Amino acid sequence: MTPAVPLTAERKLPLAALVLEDDPLWASTLSVILSRVVDEVHHADNLKDGVRLWKEIEPAVIFVDVGLGSENGLDFVELVRSEDSRIPLLLVTGDNTQEVAVRAINLAVTRFVPKPATAEQLVDIVEDVLARHRRALDHRIQEQYFQALVELNADMILALSGDGEIRYATPSVHKQLGVAGALGYNVEQFVVSDDQTLWRLAWDEAIAHPGRVVDVTLRIVATDSRVRWLGLRLRNLLNSPDVSGMVVNARDVTEERDTQERLKAAEKRLQNELVTSEARYRALFDLLPVWVTVADDTGKIVDHNAAAREVLELGGDGDTNDSRCLIDMPLSPRIDPWGGSLSPEALPAVRALRTGQTILNEVIGFRDSRGRRRWLSVSAAPYELSHGGTGVVAVYPEVSEQIARQEEQWILLNRFNSTSTQLQLVNSWLPGDRAVQRSSGADSRAPGSASRRFHDSRIGTVRL
Repeated sequence: MTPAVPLTAERKLPLAALVLEDDPLWASTLSVILSRVVDEVHHADNLKDGVRLWKEIEPAVIFVDVGLGSENGLDFVELVRSEDSRIPLLLVTGDNTQEVAVRAINLAVTRFVPKPATAEQLVDIVEDVLARHRRALDHRIQEQYFQALVELNADMILALSGDGEIRYATPSVHKQLGVAGALGYNVEQFVVSDDQTLWRLAWDEAIAHPGRVVDVTLRIVATDSRVRWLGLRLRNLLNSPDVSGMVVNARDVTEERDTQERLKAAEKRLQNELVTSEARYRALFDLLPVWVTVADDTGKIVDHNAAAREVLELGGDGDTNDSRCLIDMPLSPRIDPWGGSLSPEALPAVRALRTGQTILNEVIGFRDSRGRRRWLSVSAAPYELSHGGTGVVAVYPEVSEQIARQEEQWILLNRFNSTSTQLQLVNSWLPGDRAVQRSSGADSRAPGSASRRFHDSRIGTVRL
């Protein structure tokens, strides 16, 4: 027999087939047709060889002829079915007796194949059977994967009835919580009493909204009296015919919670230390005898110590609306060491902010609210702001006393220079026969206390 329809390689499936047939012609025909549908076709003409090939090649489909000479193909079917209830078994027979049909049905034969049959009929039968077998095989593989994932997964999966009774629990429930034989118990029995309100709220929300995922984190008590934190995700599938339950995915988050608590405690300690450090910084800052101002990138004074607030007449803490809280406003009017006025742009803090360069020990003067002239040695340095940009820190040590002493020294020096000039002038005026006269009372004074006088007719007598 030859195939009645053209068969193409596209219909070929990566499977093996076993043909148990004692008629060489029919076996050859089946092999030719099946070779267009599966990868491998193996043939046996007796039960012994058929059993051997079945165990060796593990075929995806088996064709069995009922009449095998003195043997019965149904005996082979019975043997295979005793070990494999899923493999497709196609019974090839021209015997339509009731006895054969009843026994074949009892042995769960997959399909009857009429003998003889056309190539088209055979191909359709094989493809249909193999497609069903492939779907069943894929389903079994998925079940195996799912089972492996369920067994190996640390997360716990439970299926609950409408009143919270456990109907199904994965092995991880026992591994994680030590709860064996949890079926039939109500989940609420394991929830810490203080958290049962959270559980009821989450449960009621899930019941009221089928299909919605509801998350809740609470504590449960394991059988060994350990308290564990669980992150629960509830999904109401009570109306699903395939599930008919509340599916709960639970994950042990005890370590995460412990870590979070430790981080919170560490953060609180750090905040307390920062507050303490800031208080110490503020105390030291305010105790500094020099004046300090801190300005942002706009030139606005955002911080200053007590000395600066008092002497520079800045606003109090938090008073940043005062116009004097700009670095070019304090110390007004301003004077330079030579008595000239200074423009705002010439102030060291303004220049440091605009140029980004550090300025050291520039002397400027100003008159305070009492009209007193005071002198400062100003240093200013830029610093980077946390949000970007550049601010400036200015330090104003007062050097009024030093400047006053310098002025006194300068006055004395000027007087000395003036006296020296006068003496030089007198010497230049005296003639060569100049007369030096002592005062009439010189003899009555101590020798060392006698004053000398130089007389010149042009300027009179000069006491030295």
